[in-house]
Amino acid sequence: MKGVENLSFSEAIEQEETRVEENIFKGYKKRSIYVEQVKRYLSYFPKENMHFIIFEKLIAEPNKELDKLYDFLGVDNKTMAGKSKNKEIKANQSYIPFSISLQYHSRNLFGGNSKIYKAVNYFNKAFANPRPPLSSPMRSMLNNFF
Repeated sequence: MKGVENLSFSEAIEQEETRVEENIFKGYKKRSIYVEQVKRYLSYFPKENMHFIIFEKLIAEPNKELDKLYDFLGVDNKTMAGKSKNKEIKANQSYIPFSISLQYHSRNLFGGNSKIYKAVNYFNKAFANPRPPLSSPMRSMLNNFF
């Protein structure tokens, strides 16, 4: 979506094993095994110092989840009520850029903060295609993996 990846989702997943050796950020499945990341944090911090929020629960019941977070932090949620309560929490809507190649190359050539990249990004988003659904074989493979 932002021009970091030039392969389709399926291609990136299929080639992940070899690509992750060059660049850990190309390890989409590997980086999605959150338990490994949590274990690393637990090697440095006690579990009592951590609070986990499931993103889908935050979207579904933001006030309930924020109240739990405020309790964990010891923050008076009356103080926070006007700042975050009743604000809609949105998930990023994914899309397929109009030109994946243009998005990818403009980011790599000019950088993600350049005016040229931002113009390309705006154009690609304005004329974007919706994200296609996962194929049944890909969905099945990911379900088995996770």
